Amino acid sequence: MKKKSLLIDGALMMDFLKNGTNYLDDGKKRSMFLSFDKIFKSVTKGFFFNTESIYDFVKNRDNPQYLSQFNSVYIKRMQEIVAQTNENWQKLDDINDKNWTAIFTNETKKNKTKYRSVRDLASMRMNHYISSDNIFDDKSDFSNAIDYDNINTSIKKGQDYTYKQIFKGFHHPSPYYICYDQFLFQSYNSFLSGKKFSLALLKYVSLYCSWAFECSLDKNNLPYIFFGGYSFLSSKNRVQKDFKLKIQQFLNFISQQEKHKNIDIVNRFIDQDKIHFFEFNLKDFKKYGKSKYERLTHNNYAIVDYGGLRWTERMNLFVKLQGPIFYKEIIDKEGNKSRKHFTSYRSYKDDTIIYKTIFKDNISRLEYQEKNLIELIYKSTGIKIKKDGSIRINTN
Repeated sequence: MKKKSLLIDGALMMDFLKNGTNYLDDGKKRSMFLSFDKIFKSVTKGFFFNTESIYDFVKNRDNPQYLSQFNSVYIKRMQEIVAQTNENWQKLDDINDKNWTAIFTNETKKNKTKYRSVRDLASMRMNHYISSDNIFDDKSDFSNAIDYDNINTSIKKGQDYTYKQIFKGFHHPSPYYICYDQFLFQSYNSFLSGKKFSLALLKYVSLYCSWAFECSLDKNNLPYIFFGGYSFLSSKNRVQKDFKLKIQQFLNFISQQEKHKNIDIVNRFIDQDKIHFFEFNLKDFKKYGKSKYERLTHNNYAIVDYGGLRWTERMNLFVKLQGPIFYKEIIDKEGNKSRKHFTSYRSYKDDTIIYKTIFKDNISRLEYQEKNLIELIYKSTGIKIKKDGSIRINTN
C-alpha cells in the first residue's frame, strides 16, 4: 500500500494563507477546509513546488507586519514547511524527481490548462491529483475519502445500490484489487456447490470487477483482481480438496452464462487473465489463525493500493440465494410476468461500510492485513504484489 507522501502547490498554500479566514466563515466551505487541514496537521514531511508563488512569503516569513495580512492558521503551517532548517519538507524544482503519492494544486475551472502537464504526470503514475475545486466539492472522490465526520456509509436493508455507491471515495485507479471474505467459497456446509450459489458468487465477483473496470485507465490492460477465502469448511474443519479444480469448474460455469452487463465485465478480466483466486487453507489457519491472521477469521476486506474498506455481513450483505441475482421478475398491471436485467446490488441487512484511505491517520492495521493477504495470494497463485504495486508472476 502506498505511503502518505504529499506534494503541495505553492499557489495553493498562498490561496489558503490569503483566503483561509473567508473559507472558515463560509458555511459550506468551512467543514471541507478544516477536513483538508487535518491532513496537513498529521503530516510531518512532504514536498512543495511552484515556489515562485510563495517567494514573498519565504523572504518575509519572520516579518510580523507582512504576516498580519494572512490567516493565522496557515502562517504556522507555512513557516514550518518553508523553514530552511526543516529537512522533512523538500522543495522540488522538478516534480518528476521524488516518489510522492498525492499532489494538491491550485487548479480551478479558470486555470485548468496551466496544470495539464502536472495532471497528466499524476495520472501516468496512478497518483492522486487533487485540485482546489476538488477540495471544495463535497461530492468529489477526495471529499468522500477524507470526510472525517461522515466517512462511513450506512447501508439500509431492502435498498438497491450501484457499485459506485458502495465504493464511494474509491474511484481512483489501482494496479490491483483484493477481495477477501472467509466464507466466499462456501454456503451451508458446502463448497462451491450448486448453480444458485455459483450465480450468487458470480454476482459478487461482478461487484468488484465493475468497480475495478470503471477505475481502470486502460481497458485493454485491466488491473489484477484477487478473490480469496477459506478452502475448508470451518464448522467441521473439513479440508476442501482440489481447490484449483473447483475454481476451474467455477470459471467454466461463468463461460456458459448468457450475456449480461455484469457478466460481460467479469469476462473481460478473465480474457486478460487478470482474475485469480487464492485460499486461506486449514494448515495455515491452525498454525497462524489466532495470532497472525486473527482479523482474517472475522472480517471481510476490499483492498487497493491506497486504502480499503470492509463491512460486517460480508458477501451476505449484497447477495442472497433467494433474492434477485442477475434478473428480477416484473409483473405488469395485467399480471403478465417478465424478466428484467438486474445490475444493482440489493442490501439484505442494515450495515455500515467502513472506509480507510491513505489520507486517514490510522491505517496501520489495514496495511498489516494487506501484507498477510499478499502473502496468501503468493502461496496460492505464485503472483507477487511488490511494494511499489507492480505485479511479478512466478513462472517456475
